[in-house]
Amino acid sequence: MLMRNYYLVLGLKDFSNNDTIKAKYRKLAKLYHPDKNPDNPKALSKFQEIAEAYEVLSNPSLKQQLDDFLMGKFVAAKRKSPEQRRAEARARAHALKVKHLEMRFQAYQNSLFSTKRRMMMAYFLMLVAFFLFVFNFFPNLEHSGSVFLLAFLGLCFAAFIYLFVDAYYLSQAYKHRHRPFDLQKLLKRSSYIFIALFFGTPILGAATAHLRKKVLLTYNNRVTTPIEISKNRTEHIWRVKFYANFEVYSCTVNATGFEHLKEKEIRVAYYPSDPRLCKLAEPTTP
Repeated sequence: MLMRNYYLVLGLKDFSNNDTIKAKYRKLAKLYHPDKNPDNPKALSKFQEIAEAYEVLSNPSLKQQLDDFLMGKFVAAKRKSPEQRRAEARARAHALKVKHLEMRFQAYQNSLFSTKRRMMMAYFLMLVAFFLFVFNFFPNLEHSGSVFLLAFLGLCFAAFIYLFVDAYYLSQAYKHRHRPFDLQKLLKRSSYIFIALFFGTPILGAATAHLRKKVLLTYNNRVTTPIEISKNRTEHIWRVKFYANFEVYSCTVNATGFEHLKEKEIRVAYYPSDPRLCKLAEPTTP
């Protein structure tokens, strides 16, 4: 019975102390308990396995025998070649990683949201955030509430991406947990997915919002006289205030080609359903 490394069964380092063993056993027992995993033979088998490991490691005499056995293996390993020792160390590290993955996966499965549900929920929320980016890409930044709302939306979007990638990685890693090289490739793939979503989605959202703005201001617009025009240092980006929908709106617009016009000649074209979408319009000819 002691030929088996029961530290590894609990996902612990060799020669762990009694307090660490007890804490890890309680955590795993709660995770794999039959009451939390009804009609799940794999969880039952795992529960029995960790119970056996704790029974051995909680017995001072049996634990000492196992420690002596592992110490003998450690001394014998010194006689092996460096390549063999490195291979065994990699195998040991991978085995501990597998135990950690199994524990995380089981925790997800026991929660209200499994890995599949988390991925679907994150995917849906990312789509919602994407469309919010598209429809609010040109907010009225004169209102501090709009600025905080946009910043909060950005943070939520990053959290949704992490939730999606984490659930994807965990589900795939659990599926291929006995293939060390696949796990490394999967970690790289998950990192690439996160980077692509984190940077690609806002860029796509900005491009879509710009296209939407262009279409709306081409086919569905009204023209008004600005109340106030403030210019920035470049002289090509202006902030204009105008009256629409019984409210004062503020928009940032590209003023290229309008620099030499008198302020009384300048007009603002805006989309009536959302006056935050605006641009400078050609002056009317008498």
